[in-house]
Amino acid sequence: AIEMGATAVVRFRLHRGEAAAKRITWPRFAHPGYFAPPEMAAPRNFIATMGMPITPEGRNENCDITLAARNAVINMIELLLERGWTREQAYVLCSVAVDLRVSNVVDVPNVTVSALLPEEIFSV
Repeated sequence: AIEMGATAVVRFRLHRGEAAAKRITWPRFAHPGYFAPPEMAAPRNFIATMGMPITPEGRNENCDITLAARNAVINMIELLLERGWTREQAYVLCSVAVDLRVSNVVDVPNVTVSALLPEEIFSV
């Protein structure tokens, strides 16, 4: 990856009060369609959660990528619970279908891991 100046046009949908109502404490995102050539891309349609190396008590464990990955998966489990899956089903889905991506390692101490889940697994 490289860092450079750029101009980007992005569109966000704000869901006022939803994070507090659902106790969402980490960013989530989704993407409908490829944003890179298919052979190099993330799944075409996916949902994703993020994790950083922050303990439940709020302490940042400097660059602990394992904790960041754990938090990303825990956040995905919580998202799947909201969609009607049991905790056990969500855990199994994450163990076989979630793809962990290291999203950031240069912003010390805030490494970031994303957990991507292809939405196509729900249409089979």
